[in-house]
Amino acid sequence: MAMRERIPFASLPAEVKAIVEVDDFIKAYALPDSGNYIFWTRNRSLGKQRENEFSAELGRSLERAEREKMLPAPQKLGFMVRGFSIIKGFRLEESTDCLYETYAICDPESQQRVLECEQIVFVPIMRAIVDVVDDALDKLMFPQEYAGWSEDEKVMHWTQFLYRARRQAGETGSDPNVVFDTALLEYMSSIDPNIRSIIHQVLDRLAGMEVVSATDLNVALEKGWR
Repeated sequence: MAMRERIPFASLPAEVKAIVEVDDFIKAYALPDSGNYIFWTRNRSLGKQRENEFSAELGRSLERAEREKMLPAPQKLGFMVRGFSIIKGFRLEESTDCLYETYAICDPESQQRVLECEQIVFVPIMRAIVDVVDDALDKLMFPQEYAGWSEDEKVMHWTQFLYRARRQAGETGSDPNVVFDTALLEYMSSIDPNIRSIIHQVLDRLAGMEVVSATDLNVALEKGWR
C-alpha cells in the first residue's frame, strides 16, 4: 500500500493555516481526488487529537454530519479470511472525528457477525485488511493461550502492550497516561482476572523501557483505575 505523505504546516494553503493554531497542529494530508485537506489538531480539553476535513470547494472545514454523509456504504469484500466473509465500512470516532475503516467478520453461511475490528485511515501507511482481521481473530483465541503462560511471560506481554499503547497515544498528541482508564482495566481483566497481582511488576519494567519513574506510572494508573 502506498505511503501517505504528511504535509508540514508551512505548506498548507493559507485558508487552512488561518483556522489552525500552529501550536495545536499535529499533522495534515492532502486528498488528491477531492482537493480537500485532512488535518489533526490537539483537543486540549479532552487530551486527544481532533480530525478536521477542509473543503477546497466550500473554503471551510466540513461539519461532522457533512463528512458522515460522504462515507461510502458498507461493502462485502471479494475475498475471505480464514473462512470468514468480511464487510468493510467506515465510521467517524465519537470524541475525535477520526475516520476509521471497519471490518465486520461474518459467518459465510448465516452472515452473523462474529467479530468487528478496525483501523484508522489517515496514517502514513494503512495495514493490509487481511493482517488486521488475522490479528482480531488471534485476539479472540488469545485468552486460552494466555492462561498457559508463566507469570514472567504474562508480565512481559503486558509491558509490551502498554509500551505500544502509550507510544501510539503520544503520537496523536495525547498524554501517554490517557491509556490508563477503566476501559483498559476491563480489557486486561477480561484476559487476566488477577491482573492487579502483577501490574506493579509490569509498570516497573515499563518504566525501564521508557526511562521514566515507576512511581509516577503507578500513581497515574491508580488514578485512572479508580
